[in-house]
Amino acid sequence: MYHSLKACVSRRELLGLGASALAACALAGCSSGGANDGAQSNTARKAAIAPTSENVRIIGRTYEQDGALWLPQSGSAVEFLACGTRIELEVVGDESADNEPDLRPRFAVLVNGEVVVDDTLGEPSRVVEVPLEGSDESAVVELIHLSEASRGAVGVRSITVESAAETPVAPTDANSLSVAFVGDSITCAYGVEASSNDDPFRTTTQNFMKSYAFLTARALDADYET
Repeated sequence: MYHSLKACVSRRELLGLGASALAACALAGCSSGGANDGAQSNTARKAAIAPTSENVRIIGRTYEQDGALWLPQSGSAVEFLACGTRIELEVVGDESADNEPDLRPRFAVLVNGEVVVDDTLGEPSRVVEVPLEGSDESAVVELIHLSEASRGAVGVRSITVESAAETPVAPTDANSLSVAFVGDSITCAYGVEASSNDDPFRTTTQNFMKSYAFLTARALDADYET
């Protein structure tokens, strides 16, 4: 499950919970210690956590370079369960950040399956604050690359969490089935958000979460790589 995130539930259960249940999970403590562990367990601490397989679930093809985990392919992602009051992601880019605005890598951040950030990366490094509700939230957080590899990669250098939990971040569970998709720009959702067939290529109209590959994997409850 999720290591010592004692009060947290499985990814599938969490994604099915409403706001009241999430609040109840938050009130349970989200820490490996109990209510009798003293003031230290109730004191929020700020920690920078590396996006390694020990801390996050790595989805799709990735590579490590320059102190960051890079998400080059469409749909490459990291996903984790977080317990805390504040979460920040340091997102980094390569030379493609200098592309024209409509040709920069597009990425999204999701909280409990809902998109909270959808943007392109136009700078070498950016700190993205993950919106959380409540004073001590339990949430599944995902950062996913939405556009295709030919237009650059998105990387994550660190996850900063303010939390009283002893282990504030842990990987979500992998699915039992894995599927690999081999294709071209259509597999990368080329033009899926374009206004017409005559629109030119833009990363801003690519959205891997609307691709046949992503939708097929989701229908099969499968992990994927493209």
